[in-house]
Amino acid sequence: DLTIISGANLDASNRNIAIGGNWIQQGTGRFMQTATTTFNGTTANQTISIATPSTSYFGNLTISKNTGGAPQTLTALTDIAVNGNFTFTNNQATFDATNVTVKVAGNWNFSANTTFISSGSTVLFNGNGAQSITNSATSPTFNNIQFSGTGTKTFSNNAILVNGNMDITGTNVGWGGASVLTLMGNWLNTGGTGTFIPSTGTVLLNGAAQNIGAAPFYNLTTSGTVGSVKTLT
Repeated sequence: DLTIISGANLDASNRNIAIGGNWIQQGTGRFMQTATTTFNGTTANQTISIATPSTSYFGNLTISKNTGGAPQTLTALTDIAVNGNFTFTNNQATFDATNVTVKVAGNWNFSANTTFISSGSTVLFNGNGAQSITNSATSPTFNNIQFSGTGTKTFSNNAILVNGNMDITGTNVGWGGASVLTLMGNWLNTGGTGTFIPSTGTVLLNGAAQNIGAAPFYNLTTSGTVGSVKTLT
């Protein structure tokens, strides 16, 4: 395990860290980094617990687990911030973000054979540089997904499912190719300044009561249970 006790600051700067156990930050302990932290434990699941998520951050975060072995899980017990890239390597890595917020300022690289457990979570892409969201796995599922910052966010050409809300705040979000984005919650354009670039894709509104903020669409399909109402706001 790596433990940062309350009141201690660990400034890793441009040093890489590989950890096979749990990440524990207590009380007012803080962590800062510009390089990469790799969670690579292969004998047990791992956890991240950060008491100061608003002032602590990873540079890049990589999950690297067994190739060909049983899937193993990295669980975020608290909110986390990644100032660079978040990468799931192609070897059965599982990331459990249940009920927490994950902030990513760089690229999201979701490889094949990996799993993202997103129940109750929010993923916030907040970079001020261009960000790519690459989902090599089949139809990955997000809960709430938000976009902010000045950098354009661009999805790869792969379908995704959003079980919660999609919120574009003051930034550009480009959809990849002709794939389908299925949304179960609301489509939000907070502040009215976000722009969705639809390419030739389809947005499928498949929830019950859904609010739809201003946005250009290429194909827009409404579905859901009998009597479900979609409201343009």
